[in-house]
Amino acid sequence: MRGVAVVLAEVGLDAHALLKRYRLPLVVDDEEQQVSIDAYAGLLEEAAVLSGCRDIGLRVAKAQDISILGPLAIAMQHCATVGEAMYTCSRYLYMQSPALVMEVREMSHWSPDYVEVRFDFHSGEKRHRPQVLEQSLADLATIVRFLSDGRSRPYQVNLPHAMQGAAMAYRGAFGEALIADNMENGGVILPRKDMDIALGGLNETLKQMSTRYLQMAYDSPTNSVADQVRHILRLSLIHISEP
Repeated sequence: MRGVAVVLAEVGLDAHALLKRYRLPLVVDDEEQQVSIDAYAGLLEEAAVLSGCRDIGLRVAKAQDISILGPLAIAMQHCATVGEAMYTCSRYLYMQSPALVMEVREMSHWSPDYVEVRFDFHSGEKRHRPQVLEQSLADLATIVRFLSDGRSRPYQVNLPHAMQGAAMAYRGAFGEALIADNMENGGVILPRKDMDIALGGLNETLKQMSTRYLQMAYDSPTNSVADQVRHILRLSLIHISEP
């Protein structure tokens, strides 16, 4: 939700009233605070209609960077390559929300020179929510650019819906990438060679520490809080007993 209130105000909406209507906080003091993703998706859709700005999701993404992923961002930044960072993100993205699903897929059926980082959004609502999906895809493109120091950019962006905003809005979010709308799945297509781009900030110790934390705190998206506590205690005892 970082940047949402500012964007709502910029397009002429009463951010406080809208957020209150959806029972969402005006200011998020705690980055670990849980909010309803259905409520958030509904907020973006209504804001797009009320303001006439069909690129609300893309605008919010401009205010965000890799730090929105919290401890997952640390693990990704200390991976060896862009590909390893993408697989790490797909493994632990559920810690942000169990409704977010990311998968790195081979594309040999389309072209062996590309891979697809597919992104999906599952929730209790059956209605499609294009704004929150477009925000997520734009965030993903930003993160890839950051990790690769600008050396990797999407070749194509797949939207499972019609383009919401103007072509210029998509160009601002995805650069010169081709935009393919009304596709079966949402995602970004990257050149396969980009997956081997080495990251400059590799620190094996920080990588192990952050990954261990993720394993301890977010071992499985289906675990209950009690399961997570038991897992943390078990790993802590193992660590203490190690010579």
